[in-house]
Amino acid sequence: MAKVHIDPIAVRREGNRVTTPLVKAMIKDTVALSKRWPRAGNPAWTDSYGTLNRHTTGQTYTSPSPHGYIRNDLDYAMAVHEGTAPRLIFANTPAGMTFWWKRKQRWGVKFRVVKHPRTKGSYFLTRPAAIVAKRYNFKISTRIIP
Repeated sequence: MAKVHIDPIAVRREGNRVTTPLVKAMIKDTVALSKRWPRAGNPAWTDSYGTLNRHTTGQTYTSPSPHGYIRNDLDYAMAVHEGTAPRLIFANTPAGMTFWWKRKQRWGVKFRVVKHPRTKGSYFLTRPAAIVAKRYNFKISTRIIP
């Protein structure tokens, strides 16, 4: 009878050597696709200056196992990603909120309360991740993409 001893540290090292390039490639592809994603969708779902695109970053870690993160550090990124519910927006000052009146081409329309309908989410982070996962033959959960 023969005994086989497997060194767990060597197994992990070999596994990391094989999977690290794959994780780095997937993170790089997902960041590249997510930087193009908001422009491909409805322009109302994203900002007009490309700020979301500039602030999307990806980072890969190799210890203890290869993994990566794709994030956007802007305050309003999650609201664009998830969408917003209908709500009332109240003015901070007694004078009210001043808006641009497009028809008259001037500032001057003042409101104390504005009813915001809602915004639909653009999923500019999860959809590219799901597309890249399919490209690399990974199964994905359809629950993250409504």
